[in-house]
Amino acid sequence: RYRVAGVKAPPLGLAYLASVLLREGHEVAILDSPTLELNSEEFLVKVREFKPDVLGLSISTPLAPKAYAIARRVKELYPDIIIVAGGPHATYMYEEALGNGIDIVVRFEGEATIVELVRILERFGKNPEALRNVKGIAFVDRDGKIIVTENREFIQDLDSLPFPAWHLVNLNKYNTPAYKWPVVTMVTSRGCPYRCIHCTHVIHGTKFRQRSVDN
Repeated sequence: RYRVAGVKAPPLGLAYLASVLLREGHEVAILDSPTLELNSEEFLVKVREFKPDVLGLSISTPLAPKAYAIARRVKELYPDIIIVAGGPHATYMYEEALGNGIDIVVRFEGEATIVELVRILERFGKNPEALRNVKGIAFVDRDGKIIVTENREFIQDLDSLPFPAWHLVNLNKYNTPAYKWPVVTMVTSRGCPYRCIHCTHVIHGTKFRQRSVDN
């Protein structure tokens, strides 16, 4: 997308996750490495500077090898950081992700899950008994067994979601070949009744949900 089409789209999914975490009072940063043209070592410098308790990675299939490589490197340097992965690839390939440096996978829609998960991690760390109560995740227990918790219900009231935390990124970095001024993307609905194998029903389900017009 970046190198071939010249499109630099802002990280909408991460901005939504950041917004719900900010609403809960957490300190959050977004690091959009492709747009900022950061290599692995520069990424690790940013991690060291921010010193996160939890590092979240959004994993698509083309970028999975790079995501796993950086996850393993972070584990080597900062073993106390809890690494959480989400996105379409991690949702379905959770076993692969958990075998490549990822501590916990958030499956399907992530906003409600990440808020509950961080709340549990604050109180209990990676305690498997506590994590079993969080819907919509996968993790490895003390015996090395992969645990997949019950799927979380899709968010029905999209108006309940805060708007993306665009203040955490430099919007002047995002554009397309057709529009040279800054651009952002937006979500007005989730879910689709059709079954295109490449599309978003695999994350957001087949029931159409929408934000209200006023919202």
